[in-house]
Amino acid sequence: SYSKTLEISTDNKNKLYEHLKYFSNKISNELIKRKFYANTIVVTIRDDLFKTTSKQEKFINPTNDENIIYETSIKVFSKLFNDEKIRLIGLGVTDFTEYYIYQLSIDDYIEK
Repeated sequence: SYSKTLEISTDNKNKLYEHLKYFSNKISNELIKRKFYANTIVVTIRDDLFKTTSKQEKFINPTNDENIIYETSIKVFSKLFNDEKIRLIGLGVTDFTEYYIYQLSIDDYIEK
């Protein structure tokens, strides 16, 4: 996982998204290097009052893909963020596996 304590607290989503993008790249590269996939993503924020909040969410399928990690981090972050000034932002993944498992939908079984 990666986190960054900001020099100046911000409520600018674009600046916070830049950090999530950077963290997603670092996490993806590390997972690929170690030949792992993650099943769960965790986003952490700390506000100006030092209140730390985290939210985690399962991926649909295990992943080490930077874009999936980033897009999911934005989705999870949006559930946490209430336009308050943020002094720390963090991103991590957990629940590792060496295998990519793809969950089929019912549509995959129906002949067309």
